[in-house]
Amino acid sequence: VSIRLSDTSASISSAFSQDLKFPQSFQYIKKPKNVQKEKYEKEKKEKMSREEIERCAFGTYNSSGGGSGGQELVYRERTEQGNYRIRRQVLDKDNVDRTDLLDMRSLKKSDRYC
Repeated sequence: VSIRLSDTSASISSAFSQDLKFPQSFQYIKKPKNVQKEKYEKEKKEKMSREEIERCAFGTYNSSGGGSGGQELVYRERTEQGNYRIRRQVLDKDNVDRTDLLDMRSLKKSDRYC
C-alpha cells in the first residue's frame, strides 16, 4: 500500500498475489523522522528569518553593514530640485551606538524629524 485514501480505500503499488475475499487486519507504519535534518532545517530557517527581519528593520539607514563595523553616519540631504539624496559619512570615533548616530542625524537640517 503506497497511500491511504480514506477509511475504505487505499492506493497500492503492485497487485496482490491472491484475491482478498475476507476483511484483513492491518497496521499503519510511519516513515521514520530524520531528527538531525529537521533540527538543522529549523535552525537555518530561524536564522534566515532573523537576518531578514534585521535587514528590513533598518533599510536605508543600516549602518552596521558594508564592513564599516557600524562607524558610518547615514543621513538625507536636500538637493536643488527639492529631492533628497542619501549621504554616507565614515566616522573617526571607535564606539558609536545607534543613539549617537540618531543624535548626529537629527542635527542635519533636512533630517531632523527622524
